[in-house]
Amino acid sequence: MENVEDLLVNARDLVRDESISLLSDAVYRDNDSAKSLERQCAKILRAIEKAIHECQALEKLTSDS
Repeated sequence: MENVEDLLVNARDLVRDESISLLSDAVYRDNDSAKSLERQCAKILRAIEKAIHECQALEKLTSDS
């Protein structure tokens, strides 16, 4: 399970970096979709954070048994 958590943390970091790049580009180009991009990136990051939390909870449950 630790491997899965590591992969999720890496995915979170990659999504965060990519979202910053997308938002920066949208702002630079004065693109109207910047707000939509920001919301979508935030949704993805929250989903990954939730997956990390659930992975940690599962790991704790299995180690307590």
